[in-house]
Amino acid sequence: MVNHGVKLRGLRGPQNSPIAGLSGDAPTILRRLDENPIAGVLADLAKPGLQAIANSLVTQFTDPWRFYQPVHRVFHVALLEAVCDPFGADVDAFQPRLDPLKIDSAGLVLRRYTEDSQGNRLQQQEGWRSLENPANNNTVKLRGWIPLPDSALTQDPQPQRSVTRQFAITGRSANPPEIKTGRLELDRQLSVLQAVEAAYSEQVHPLFVAPPEVCEAIGKTVLYALIPLTSQELSAAENVTSAFGLDFVKSHLSEFLTATLPADIDTDRRDRRRQRPNQDTYEEILRQLSEEFELLKNLSTSRNLVNSLNRFSLFVGSDQRLAGNELKRAAQQLSEGTSPTLPAAWGVIDRATGEAIAQQVKAILDRRITLAIPQLNRFDELDRDYSVRAFIRVKSDDGCPPKLWWSPASNPFTIRRWYENTPVAPVQIALPDLIGTDLSKLTPNVTFAVPAGLFNAIDGMTLDDLLNGKKPSGGGPALDWICGFNIPIITICAFIVLNIFLQLLNFIFFWLPFIKICVPIPRSSSGGNAP
Repeated sequence: MVNHGVKLRGLRGPQNSPIAGLSGDAPTILRRLDENPIAGVLADLAKPGLQAIANSLVTQFTDPWRFYQPVHRVFHVALLEAVCDPFGADVDAFQPRLDPLKIDSAGLVLRRYTEDSQGNRLQQQEGWRSLENPANNNTVKLRGWIPLPDSALTQDPQPQRSVTRQFAITGRSANPPEIKTGRLELDRQLSVLQAVEAAYSEQVHPLFVAPPEVCEAIGKTVLYALIPLTSQELSAAENVTSAFGLDFVKSHLSEFLTATLPADIDTDRRDRRRQRPNQDTYEEILRQLSEEFELLKNLSTSRNLVNSLNRFSLFVGSDQRLAGNELKRAAQQLSEGTSPTLPAAWGVIDRATGEAIAQQVKAILDRRITLAIPQLNRFDELDRDYSVRAFIRVKSDDGCPPKLWWSPASNPFTIRRWYENTPVAPVQIALPDLIGTDLSKLTPNVTFAVPAGLFNAIDGMTLDDLLNGKKPSGGGPALDWICGFNIPIITICAFIVLNIFLQLLNFIFFWLPFIKICVPIPRSSSGGNAP
């Protein structure tokens, strides 16, 4: 039976003419510059001896590996071969190719290595995982990069799919067996861990079996996949567990909102401080409270902050007022353009009140940063180390469910930034010639539907109004317009302005030698524009 021994490994070169880079077990990875990389790889595979893919092996390039994004017009393709390995001997004579019809399904996973506090790579890996909630109509929530236990590295990345299919084949209840220890408390905790882990699924990317003619040409069952190095996916997991430490919050607050030092307590009036802020400092405190700490908003966190501030007092004239209410009133005055009255004295803040104020400010800052950065893109941290690993599910001859077989992980790699240089020639954009060209033939080729209010505002706008901060009146006929623009001419204008500013800024940055390169192209003898 096939399940007694299958190996998924990187593509091996011919024994009689070995090729450097086609000998290991890890996935074989190619760097392709083709416009259609998959078609190009399959065509090269069908050529004799696998020599056609030798020059595009990633092992021929930099070490450590740094992969390009698709924006560079460079693609990375993983190649693997599936062989029968009934004797566990790494000898081709005892490892015939696996029948492609035996492959039930296949996939590729991309994983990220964890790091320590110094940014050093650790051995533990993370998977881009989703969490299925059976209690909520099996809704799936993308949780992002979740650490993988060592035991999960070679388990089915889609356990829900595996369990459902397994029990559909056998006709048994689709509930995976639980591990029992015989001790009630341990079994209870273990069942929770198993349920949570079983609800996670890792994102799997397609791994395809090469066409029969390609497999026959090289005598191997070859599988291929385009390695995903960019994504628009956003994690729904909270990426800020404790954005601001309490010590940072205390250092960020004005000294007049933290616990009062014993030396600053008035010896005659123990409820007052010796010092009080001047007018500028007081207004700065109010701005921080209203703009940064949301004191004026109708939020539960804002109300909690007011309540914590009310635990000490401000003295305005002969009145003693709750500080939270008074600071909120003064902040409102300041936001309306009125200078608030400076308190005659500032109350003492004991240690417990100072802790309460800091805790409420921390809650506000944590909430704000969570709203500002609610989700993480899958590849936000390109400098991290990644690896890819492939698997196949192989059908059994005895009617049992398909069995999972994994390849080894690839070498670690990072992903280049979008602005880094690419080995592909730059895109060429032809501009019309201003001299000797009838520009009247270049008619507007893009139109915008402009509503009446916007059109009248633009039509009545002048440079003096903009410099003086004067808002356009917007008066005019209530007519919508369609405005056409000549993109080639606008491109020429933008090109001229760009060159002017590059020359001006070159006096500061001295960047012209590497930011702009112009190479002359001789015209053909016929006098045309073709080189």
